[in-house]
Amino acid sequence: IGVDVDMELQDALDFQDSLNITFPVVNDTEQKLIEAFAPTGMPALYYVYNNKVIGKHIGAISNIDKVISQDLEEFKGQL
Repeated sequence: IGVDVDMELQDALDFQDSLNITFPVVNDTEQKLIEAFAPTGMPALYYVYNNKVIGKHIGAISNIDKVISQDLEEFKGQL
């Protein structure tokens, strides 16, 4: 699930459309959800399992699909 923190909903929707996103996105225009995570930078990627953050990446990630696949394999062995 993605979280878009743009304060203007239309800006968020336009940006998401430009990326051809195929997963659900929560539009956090009031930035309440993002406050709970308090990332030190953006973009931020969090892995949440059983209501706990089990991993994260802060900042832009090259080859994000490969990084996520590797992370999920690692987590699978730990859970």
